[in-house]
Amino acid sequence: MKPSLTETGGGSQRRPHCLRCRREMISQGPRRWRCKGCGGSCLRTKARRRYAPTPADRPHCVSCRRPMKADGAGRVGCRRCRVWLTTRPKKLHRFDVTQRPDCPDCGHTMAVGSDGFTCCRCRTERRRVRSSADRAAALLAQLARSLPAHLTPEEREDAAQSIMLDILAGKLAPVVPGPIVLRRYAAGARGMSTDRYRFISLSAPMHDGREFGETLAA
Repeated sequence: MKPSLTETGGGSQRRPHCLRCRREMISQGPRRWRCKGCGGSCLRTKARRRYAPTPADRPHCVSCRRPMKADGAGRVGCRRCRVWLTTRPKKLHRFDVTQRPDCPDCGHTMAVGSDGFTCCRCRTERRRVRSSADRAAALLAQLARSLPAHLTPEEREDAAQSIMLDILAGKLAPVVPGPIVLRRYAAGARGMSTDRYRFISLSAPMHDGREFGETLAA
């Protein structure tokens, strides 16, 4: 059975001495002392010191500038001004990365972003379209070909430009949208082209001698 050991303190005597041969022990790792003479060993014991912060270390109240006092576990406060602070770190919300969804536009597995899941492939493709004029022109031509055939050339160009602007703004994925989205943009382009007030200037004369802007103000 290994002998019990004691520690002596003060200066160079901080290392424990073996009770059998009274020799100074040596360190054997972060958790154990060992005696070279008889081979005895013991575990290191460390006394915990209770931390008592001084008034200079404690946070000060923003109203009266007095040091705050402990008010429960993980909380300090100023009872005079009724101001409290928490000393515990805030737990961040973590998303479940084991079940990441697929992008509804390109089908690629989405990555975890700062505010949810994001598609890295769509983001990279949108950056390429913004930086390359040839890639943007090819995508614009593909959008124009995918629109319904009953549109006039002017309506087709307006609808394709509207889709392209929403793609660059991040509202749509940098791919050709589905038929439902294409029909919505086509209907918007036809509504703009059939509006008889679209290309009328505010200073255009009306049949009663007034300008068009005056009729709107009335």
